[in-house]
Amino acid sequence: ATPLAWRHYLYTQARVLLTYLRLLVLPVKQSIVYDYRVSRSLLDPPLTLAGLLLAAGLLLLGVLLYRRRFRLEAFAIFWFFLALSVESSFIPLKDVIFEHRLYLPLFGFALLLPALLFHLAGKRPAGLRTATGFLLLVSLVFGGLAFARNRVWRTELSLWSDAARKSPRSTRALLKLAEAYDAQGSYALAVEINSRIIRYQPRLAEAYLNRAVAYKKLGEAEAALRDLDRALEIRPAYPGAYFNRAIIRRTRGDRKSARADLDRALEIQPAFPAAAYWRGLIYLEEGAADSALADFNRAVAIQPDHLPALFQRGRLLLRKRDFERAAADFSLVLKHDPGHVPAYNQRAIALAGAGRTEAAIADWREALRRKPDFGEAGFNLALTYYLMGDYARARECVRNLEAIRYPVPAAFLRDLQKVAD
Repeated sequence: ATPLAWRHYLYTQARVLLTYLRLLVLPVKQSIVYDYRVSRSLLDPPLTLAGLLLAAGLLLLGVLLYRRRFRLEAFAIFWFFLALSVESSFIPLKDVIFEHRLYLPLFGFALLLPALLFHLAGKRPAGLRTATGFLLLVSLVFGGLAFARNRVWRTELSLWSDAARKSPRSTRALLKLAEAYDAQGSYALAVEINSRIIRYQPRLAEAYLNRAVAYKKLGEAEAALRDLDRALEIRPAYPGAYFNRAIIRRTRGDRKSARADLDRALEIQPAFPAAAYWRGLIYLEEGAADSALADFNRAVAIQPDHLPALFQRGRLLLRKRDFERAAADFSLVLKHDPGHVPAYNQRAIALAGAGRTEAAIADWREALRRKPDFGEAGFNLALTYYLMGDYARARECVRNLEAIRYPVPAAFLRDLQKVAD
């Protein structure tokens, strides 16, 4: 968006002041985002001038209160405007209004109200009781409103549904609402919301990308590719669009085009761990193990807890018989995700290769404890017991494998039968 001119931002802040004051007195119709019209002149809209006059009047009131020795009340007013001026002045910011900008100025309002009430009450017992009772009532009402507002913040979906309802033309609210629907698996609704955004803003590349992601999850690859192509027409240097198009192309078997898209994504955004990881997978599928390893290294260097890249790098290191480094990678995976059952199996293979048989057996047993029907781990354990000469335990493992109908190699069964005989 084109940055606002300083005078337009200043004029708009005059109306924003009216909204902030309304929220302080009557905190209803709150929203995380506002679709706020920009003021282009003092009378466009007329409330702009009203806001400026009110600001001037409140500052003048502060001066008068100070001169009449209402120092605390004057301080509260000056504090409010001073704290608010950081983001509501003539220096343009991306968002003309944000409710959290009231947090610091709120201290001034919270100080002014009781100060005025108790000052007016004087030392009269009846007046003090009235002031105290009124403040307690205000606290109860505001507390109830805060509790009700907190319910809106319970989930991303409830928050952004509320924002989109109150600001139906807000691009940010609609984009976030679509993301919330996507996150909960309501992909058709995500498509619907992004389509609504595109009707308002047909050249918003982000909406096409988000709709493409939802289409992809619905299994509508052609529609997703059309949206990704459109996003790249609008914004040629859009790494997210290249990345998602690459994923679809790889799924359809077009690895060459997918790798080209990932090359472009990484050229635009070198610190893109997911793109490096997926390009590494494509290299792996093409038999280019060294290139794959380089990309997995790159992904981990950018994001040390990128578990898929750590796992695949560990498997490649296993193939290279670099058992200790492979085991270290699988250990990192398990550190971040103790429930990653395949990592136990792979680490066990690495430990066995490094001659740490007991540790390997412990990992295979843990894998089977977490997933009793994990046939690969069960067979590896049976084979290890066989090689150790512990044929009784090997036969026990085979019985478990047969119970889950895992296809135990016939040659292994014959060899085990021979030693049993």
